[in-house]
Amino acid sequence: AAPWLDFGAELASLNLSEREEETLSSQARDALNAWRFAEARRGGGAAATTATAATAATVAVAHGRAHGTPWVRLGRELSVLDLSEEEEQCLSSQGRDALAAAYIVGARSVVTRGGKSSESLGETPQPWLDLGFEMATLGLSEADEAALSVQGRDALAVARVLRRRSMRVSDRVSEKLSDRVSERASHRLSGRMSERKQTRRASMASGWLQLGREMSVLNLDEALEASMSVQSRDALAVARAARGRMRADGSSG
Repeated sequence: AAPWLDFGAELASLNLSEREEETLSSQARDALNAWRFAEARRGGGAAATTATAATAATVAVAHGRAHGTPWVRLGRELSVLDLSEEEEQCLSSQGRDALAAAYIVGARSVVTRGGKSSESLGETPQPWLDLGFEMATLGLSEADEAALSVQGRDALAVARVLRRRSMRVSDRVSEKLSDRVSERASHRLSGRMSERKQTRRASMASGWLQLGREMSVLNLDEALEASMSVQSRDALAVARAARGRMRADGSSG
């Protein structure tokens, strides 16, 4: 496994300009240049090292089709959340670079469309954030989280940030409501909000984590697991950790 070179391949697929690359971290630029060098060397030795960034981007796009682009996808999901600088600090270095690259590509597409953005939080598929929100309800230990991919840990961290942000908004709304409605009406409203939360959690249980639970009993081989999406492997890791805890609790009881 070479996570940084894989990340470099994903960045190469975006065909960033030199100025755009300067917004990335030094690790990301090194990963991007290392991947380009490795591809050039595979393509014909020293003479091929003169290959242009555009040529490398073409190869990288094909690489992404074959191996997936989890960082590019995560960056796109994060880019519509309007995270503050403080909130971005919860991300890994790759996560922040993926977000920066997504901002660049998003701005580029807005210019192409004459100032109109084509994506919003409600319209964009969010497999990483969906998984992050599901995992955020589980109270995972540090060991459980360590078994996740870096993208999975970033998705979990952002989900926690968004939950805290939502709680702050809910607190402000509750304060305003308490000034305007009676205590009995507030209780009724709180009850309805609680029911909605429970319904939302129940529906979330049928997503990534349910898939992970179903796969965890199948004794899958490594080759098959390697062919799965990164989200599925993370869901499987979480399910296995949960089964391990249940067995440990059963044997101690």
